[in-house]
Amino acid sequence: MSNLTPEKLYKIQASLPEFRALDTIRNRKGLSTNDKQQWSRLYAELLTLFDAAPDFQEESRKSLRLPIRMRVNFSINREQFFTMSHDLSVHGISVNCHHSVPLATLASVEIGIQSSRLLGLWRSRSVKIPGKIIWTSERHNRIAFEFDGISTAQRLTIEDCLYLQMENQLSLHIEQERNI
Repeated sequence: MSNLTPEKLYKIQASLPEFRALDTIRNRKGLSTNDKQQWSRLYAELLTLFDAAPDFQEESRKSLRLPIRMRVNFSINREQFFTMSHDLSVHGISVNCHHSVPLATLASVEIGIQSSRLLGLWRSRSVKIPGKIIWTSERHNRIAFEFDGISTAQRLTIEDCLYLQMENQLSLHIEQERNI
């Protein structure tokens, strides 16, 4: 974990509503130059919760992208793949993949958004989205899908997942600070 001070953690916590508001505007219609700078500054601070590598922070993206591990199943031409995500945004997802897959290949992507217990049984919620492979790396054993035809409901589900992950990471860091 990173060495975040309690003051820094509470500052990040206080900035979450502002960041979400800016991110929502950014996803819908774009930001002014000043708002883009503020969004970038807040985004860099939020990424410290995830111990993200500097190159991850410096990349320019269409939207918020977080390094999140969750179950992902995808199928290409009836062949099923079961893997874990590397990172997630409302525009796409990168996953671990040890197979060679050509760019622009279409796939059906199912993301395990959350799991919960109901009467002692595990219940999983997932979202299925059509995707297209836009990036591959044999060196990193990863591929990236751009979501193709994501609905408003699916986008909102992913946004909620991203913000829940931020809140969980923040709570984890705050709890660790209390235990020191």
